[in-house]
Amino acid sequence: MRRKLFACSVVLTLFAACDDRRPAAPAIDASTGATSASVDVRLAVASSKPQRTTRSVIAIRGLDKKIAGLERRLKHFPKQVLNKPALIGWLSSRASALGRVSDLDRMVELADELAKEPVNQRNLLARAKAYGHVHRFAKALALLDQLDAMQKRPSAATREARGVVLMALGKYREAFVRLRQDGKPPNTSKLGLEAMVLGRLGRYDDAEAKFSQAESVFRGVSPFVLAWLRFQRGSMWDRAGQSDKAQRHYQRAVFHLPEHAHAVSHLAAFVSAAEAERMYEALLKTSDDPEHRAALGSLRNARQAGSGDALIEEAKSQYRVLMKKLPLAFADHAGWFWLGAGGDPHRALEVATLNLGARRTSEAYALKIASLLAVGDKDEACQTADAAAEVEPLPPGLRATCAAAFDACGRSLRAEELRQKP
Repeated sequence: MRRKLFACSVVLTLFAACDDRRPAAPAIDASTGATSASVDVRLAVASSKPQRTTRSVIAIRGLDKKIAGLERRLKHFPKQVLNKPALIGWLSSRASALGRVSDLDRMVELADELAKEPVNQRNLLARAKAYGHVHRFAKALALLDQLDAMQKRPSAATREARGVVLMALGKYREAFVRLRQDGKPPNTSKLGLEAMVLGRLGRYDDAEAKFSQAESVFRGVSPFVLAWLRFQRGSMWDRAGQSDKAQRHYQRAVFHLPEHAHAVSHLAAFVSAAEAERMYEALLKTSDDPEHRAALGSLRNARQAGSGDALIEEAKSQYRVLMKKLPLAFADHAGWFWLGAGGDPHRALEVATLNLGARRTSEAYALKIASLLAVGDKDEACQTADAAAEVEPLPPGLRATCAAAFDACGRSLRAEELRQKP
């Protein structure tokens, strides 16, 4: 079963949006920025004349320098009020685009430090960004409420931030209203977020138009921005079961940013196992996400029994630590891991229950139902499927999971009805 991840977008978005996860990134040539898959990707997109951007290796080097510079400045001038909020923003970007789990720790550490400092709007928004990124949604919303109370009228940034949190919670209609309320001219960030919500609502034609508009109004040269847009566009079609369209947009995302962990991991699902294995080997040089380590271990075990066991054990250790430090951020990651390579369905059910309690999304329902079926609790799986089947629009993956649950508990007519539902 496809694993799910709530991933944060890069420079433009404030927190995260739900997305699927697949195998990870291609090998990167440090001198050129090319990857083992990038030649094919560039040929695939060449005819459509993609927008030119800064080379990814240069953009990433610049991002690393900004973060390192802010860390030095913070060390020497700890009382400068802008350092911590700015650092949280750039760490969020790097964690999202490159799969840097260690950056999440630093973001939360900075947010906790800001809580001890004088309250101001910039600090409140930065803390909300950090907590939203690690799925502490109640805390993020409380901070945004506090921020609203300090403003005569909620700013565009506050509305956008709240809209993204609501989207992460599965409250898509409310999120769309929030995003449309500021009345300001559309920019790439706002248009992209609106497109994502429209996709979640099943309004695919409207979403496509918004994604296209978001790209057309972008006047910068950052590869992070365009990779984010294309990845989210691909994710929308992936959830809708339109694999060809999804692949095309993943290819474009990787064209702009070959190191984009989420985009390449999705694209890797369309290549051979041998190529996917090479992609993971390269990704582990730049990402510390245990999901990639576990996936590489699984691929190696499929090729030669036992050859990936050490990687899977390392992933187990990482997930144990992360579930203590950032449980809500990694509940869905860990749940699919324990359900698969981790080999502990009861532990998967434990974290799936935590995840669904935090947000009622299609991805959270799918993990909970799969975990219940894995431990043999067919009745509870069916009860959860009854609730999940009310999700609108019902993604093909969740539809299949619900149907499997109904089959398991003897409700074959309900399963068939769900399969036939348009």
